[in-house]
Amino acid sequence: MNDKFIFLNYHLWLPILLVALALWFVFIWKEWSVGSKNRMWFKILVAFFTILALAMIALKPAISESLNKRVGVLLTKGSQRTRLDSLKKANSDLIEIHYEPGKFINKELDSVHTLFILGHGVPSFDFWQFAGKSVTYLGKEVATGITRLKYKNEQILGNKLQINGRYTSPTIGNRLVLEEPGGAAVDSLEFSDTIHDFSLQTELKVAGNYVYALSEKDSMGNLIHSESIPVTVLEESGLNILMINSFPTFETKYLKNYLAKKRHQVLVRSQLTQGKYKFEYLNRERKPLYRLNQKNLKPFDVLLIDAASYKNLSTTSFDALLQSVRNDGLGLFIQADFGFFGLSKSKSKFNFKRVTSQEVSTSQWPKAQLNGHPYRFEDGLLIEPIHSSNTGVVSAYQQYGSGGIGTTILKNTYEQVLNGRSDIYQELWSEIIDAIRKKANRSTEWESAIFPIYKNHPYLFKVRSTLENPRSLNDKGNNIPLQQDIDIPNKWSGSTYPRVTGWQQLSVEGDTINKHDFFVQDTSAWKALHLEQLHNQNKREFNGKITTSEAEKTFSPITPLWFFAVFILGMGWLWLEPKLLGGV
Repeated sequence: MNDKFIFLNYHLWLPILLVALALWFVFIWKEWSVGSKNRMWFKILVAFFTILALAMIALKPAISESLNKRVGVLLTKGSQRTRLDSLKKANSDLIEIHYEPGKFINKELDSVHTLFILGHGVPSFDFWQFAGKSVTYLGKEVATGITRLKYKNEQILGNKLQINGRYTSPTIGNRLVLEEPGGAAVDSLEFSDTIHDFSLQTELKVAGNYVYALSEKDSMGNLIHSESIPVTVLEESGLNILMINSFPTFETKYLKNYLAKKRHQVLVRSQLTQGKYKFEYLNRERKPLYRLNQKNLKPFDVLLIDAASYKNLSTTSFDALLQSVRNDGLGLFIQADFGFFGLSKSKSKFNFKRVTSQEVSTSQWPKAQLNGHPYRFEDGLLIEPIHSSNTGVVSAYQQYGSGGIGTTILKNTYEQVLNGRSDIYQELWSEIIDAIRKKANRSTEWESAIFPIYKNHPYLFKVRSTLENPRSLNDKGNNIPLQQDIDIPNKWSGSTYPRVTGWQQLSVEGDTINKHDFFVQDTSAWKALHLEQLHNQNKREFNGKITTSEAEKTFSPITPLWFFAVFILGMGWLWLEPKLLGGV
């Protein structure tokens, strides 16, 4: 069996083989018993080919044939004429297919075995049309503008809005300005290179839904272009945080002061000697905590524990800690030391790989000199990165039941404060705390990673709900169908096509509190960013692993008349041979 020859009834090969062998052995026995040995071996050979022909008729052999299909090119928006001409020179009978988003092109695709995509590419919602095809994406270079953007669109009141990104091919001397909703500039920078990575920030002072702006202006202050940055600022009370240390450190000193300044309730327990502790109380009542059990840990949202204290936990305390994370949603963060990376995964909960450098460089804080241990996180399905560098993940957590467990390879982060970079220090720990903190007990939680959200384009979202068979509604009260996740029963996904721009809202029927706000933009917004995203999606989907020399194949059955002719000739000779020689 190979890719050039098959049996269509291959699944019947065993019974057919047994019947054929039985017929052949019966014939051999018959010839042997008759006693005529003159031409017995020749007759046995003729019987073999006669029975084999009969078996071939039953098995239906087939040979592969290349389909008479040609090379095609899909012309999407932004297709370049020069590339199309090059393809036409290489393929004289090239089939041109003009693409429009959402248009069915199955009939056109059926006539080609190899397809090239020119231009900006195909939106992800149309990828299904190209399943099983040999597709190569020849993407166009992205336009000038912001081609990368990273920021959190949901923020806690009092945090800083940090916007990081990349501007491709800017005009040297122009400025990029972050403007608050009223139009006042709150941060800016001047372009100085052909590819400019930027970072802009501002403090969030009022809760609500706001639209900031990233505006490009020339040296005279004239507006060239502006893009909208929607932000939802949430008002939230302080967290209840427990810090446990084997001895007082500078890291603890600066971290507890930062958390207290953010109005969190902080209890610090530092060990002095065996069984003796020093307690500090910030924004909370003076009530010490000696034993770590599930009851004592239940009021806390976050536990920050250094690696030495974590390693020295008794079996009872360790089990109680994990139960608090799993069942009560406690967020556990381990402040690693060098010995922590040598622990087993059952203890540390993570796998690490050794690296040579202890310096950490991130695109989020390109000017910061961060120090870390010579390790990075190994990739895993459960790992959720918090911070990453050019050599791998440096801060991460993983879901553990209702809560989460996190850690970082960074060390001595307080040095950022000493070096005059308090903003980096505050943003670093704000993102860590937000990631691992105990989540509010909400009946509905929304998820979406799409940006920008365009008018009349699909907006995909996910919702977790404790309600049975939840119904999603838009702000006009129209029902949006939801599809249940096959593995996670309380997780649902849906899509909607927003018809107008601006702030819009989704809700679940029966839950009037936990609504989802999202901002819809016109299709003219964020052009360069959208094209970069489209370019990357098409490169990942159509990686060109199937070469253009491979054509689609089909298998055509060999006509059974040939085998039937062999069978008739064989049977005729076996019947006629004894009569011609005067036998019975």
